[in-house]
Amino acid sequence: MSYKSDKDVINLRGNEKEISQFKIKCTQGNLKIKYIVVHYKDKSKINKKTKGTGLLTKGMSSFVFNIEKGKIIDKIELSYEAIGNMLVTKRAKIELLGRKK
Repeated sequence: MSYKSDKDVINLRGNEKEISQFKIKCTQGNLKIKYIVVHYKDKSKINKKTKGTGLLTKGMSSFVFNIEKGKIIDKIELSYEAIGNMLVTKRAKIELLGRKK
């Protein structure tokens, strides 16, 4: 992640698609989540709004996002803005954590 607004698409594979909840954890740097779009296998999609400010710093994680029952995720689209100064803070790195059904 660079120090600007960006959008990434996370494609889930195999057993990773069978989750009931997910959250985003920041492992390095700072970032502000703008919005999250969950794309389902049946081609429908839903916008997930961040609870609170959406600002994550190192070691913090977002609130849990629930997945509709009976739906299988195809991909997750994440729009964010990395915050900080290139000389002072490290680039933001995130992890997507999911809970199996």
